[in-house]
Amino acid sequence: MGNSTGGIIVTGSRGFIGTKLITELKKRYEVFEFDVSLDPSMDILNREFVKTYIDEVKPDTIIHLAGNPSVKYSDINPVDDLVVNTIGTLNLLTALNKNNSRCHFIFASTAQIYGEPVDLPVSEEHVTEPITNYGVSKLACEKYVKNFGSRGVIKYTIFRIFNVYGPGQRPGFVIPDLIHKIKQLNYEEPLPLYASEQTSRDFIFVNDVVKIFTKAVELGGQNKVFNVCYGKEIRIIDLARQILKILGKESNKIVLKDTSNSKGVERLVGDPTKMQRFFDIKLTDFQHGIEETVKSYD
Repeated sequence: MGNSTGGIIVTGSRGFIGTKLITELKKRYEVFEFDVSLDPSMDILNREFVKTYIDEVKPDTIIHLAGNPSVKYSDINPVDDLVVNTIGTLNLLTALNKNNSRCHFIFASTAQIYGEPVDLPVSEEHVTEPITNYGVSKLACEKYVKNFGSRGVIKYTIFRIFNVYGPGQRPGFVIPDLIHKIKQLNYEEPLPLYASEQTSRDFIFVNDVVKIFTKAVELGGQNKVFNVCYGKEIRIIDLARQILKILGKESNKIVLKDTSNSKGVERLVGDPTKMQRFFDIKLTDFQHGIEETVKSYD
């Protein structure tokens, strides 16, 4: 058993990753859920409630998943994105500072903090120049987490998560949106795809993400930053072809649409070397993961 053997607070516990993570954690730890869907007071922007809650629980570990997860939302509402992500994170950190607990703070960051890759695969040492508001707010959070770590308030683990997918993911993300769009196609109706031939992402199965977070709890805080990624570049056009095949719609042609106004990066794949060295997780094969995911939407 690692350094964290007591209570764990999981913010955003009813989200896509959170629901699966707490199921796993509850097998071994005392878990305290913190999510506005459980109680409107459980809002990371509610500074007084956050402080009172942390004072009462006195957690050994906080896994911070809550916040805005949407790049599109951050483009439309940049101030809201900044407030919920950055101020929400700061409310947790300042509460821990006053509590004087030396808690292990596990922060869910994003690959969006890298911006347009200079080279591939992207390692943790890659320059951080985000090109989305979401990436900017998450990078600010990282800097606060590191600052509180350097002052001895917390021990931290930062996870820069790439594109997570799996059963139960809500619309608004690449794979569930593609599945929904393809399922609605009529026979031989073309599939419009807003991507180029080269547009790619790094997709990691949600169960693998859960294993990595769980292993981080076991190991305790080491003030380190990790990519959480599959480590293989998957072109969006190939992803669409796979989903078409799984759904028996291979006769539907793909029509690529202009992406010149897109704010997203063209190609993205992470380097999982450091993650694998520390956490030693066998990753789910993408073909298996995507088949399980597509079938879960029946």
